[in-house]
Amino acid sequence: MLIIPVLLLGLFIFRGPHVILSLSTATADIANGAKGQEQSLDLPKCEPDAQGNIDQTLTVNKGDTGSFYWAEVAGCVSRPFLDTWGVTHNPAEMGVSDLAKSIVKAIVPPPAGASHLYRVSYTVQDFITISWTLDWLHQILQGTLAAPKEVLITISKYDGSSLIQHFAGSIRLLQIAPQVTLAATRLEVKVPQANPDKVAQGGTEIIGRLRVGTPYWDGMSSSQLVDFE
Repeated sequence: MLIIPVLLLGLFIFRGPHVILSLSTATADIANGAKGQEQSLDLPKCEPDAQGNIDQTLTVNKGDTGSFYWAEVAGCVSRPFLDTWGVTHNPAEMGVSDLAKSIVKAIVPPPAGASHLYRVSYTVQDFITISWTLDWLHQILQGTLAAPKEVLITISKYDGSSLIQHFAGSIRLLQIAPQVTLAATRLEVKVPQANPDKVAQGGTEIIGRLRVGTPYWDGMSSSQLVDFE
């Protein structure tokens, strides 16, 4: 989903949740995933100025715990919350058809407390065939499915290639204003040829996709419009 396959494929081809984010306010910090080894990320305020413009600067934090490389990236998105969240439901944005074959399966019903669960299987053929499956679990933290205000998407490896020794991630979205959404992502990766810069690039590209990607809500029926508050 989104740029995750690109990150993993890039680390493989070009040689290939314990994520805790805190966004209860626009100026909240991202909680440390590995206590004592990381600095909290300063989030942009995303408050429109007098002309209605918002800061497009990304804040980035990255490092190496010794067990995996990690990166946190946050930025403002100049679009409504539902449009931003909708990008993460778009199969075209969740896969990379030019690099990998992907199959998206919606798990219905999702686990208790979740609004959606997508199980996405990726396969790439290079000098060897690499296959892996990621779970994308969506939880509404504020609001309802019809009118969400804060969403957490956790991404975890379900099964697949042992070359992906560790992968976990999250995307957190917070409505700041009707036309402004704050997005923060964290990725943890341990695969061949990984490093903090490459992981940070993946997080940066996720924010980029959220800013310009196409939302996808087809297939959502009225039976799915459940209040999870």
